[in-house]
Amino acid sequence: MKLFSLKRSLLLIVLLSSLLLSAQTFDLGFTTLNLVDSSRNNRSVAVELHYPAAPGGGGLDVPVALNNVPLVVVGHGFVMGVDAYTNVVDALTPNGYAVALVDTETGISPNHSDFGNDLAFTVDAVMALGGIYTGKFGPRAAIMGHSMGGGASFLVAQAANVDRLVAFTPAD
Repeated sequence: MKLFSLKRSLLLIVLLSSLLLSAQTFDLGFTTLNLVDSSRNNRSVAVELHYPAAPGGGGLDVPVALNNVPLVVVGHGFVMGVDAYTNVVDALTPNGYAVALVDTETGISPNHSDFGNDLAFTVDAVMALGGIYTGKFGPRAAIMGHSMGGGASFLVAQAANVDRLVAFTPAD
């Protein structure tokens, strides 16, 4: 009986250690984008894009580690900047997600509809990036928003090319 229990314990240890060894984390790659939405009078949409970097280290404009990286587009809260969301980047990017922080409508009187449209536009624009980013992002995507960004996410969630919506204390 003790031998069976010991064998089972050893098997469990081997299985768990193989799972831990197969878990991969990534360095952080990033770039700053100025996307232009020609369907809205060439509206400029500033985005900080963070993504899992290819082996060899992270940094500015380094290659992406994988193809088809799931994309999370994040909308900030009222009078907040994208710097407030480093915790989201730090939680998702090392685990294989790309995070696009949309940096528009940061003033005291934002237009929620424009902000929501910026979030939806960013999903498609990032997935269509060329150069070293060709084919790297999507087809799975989510819009995530906090406060004002959460409310703006709800405005466009059905029209956006997303699989998921995540809202933290969304504003009306």
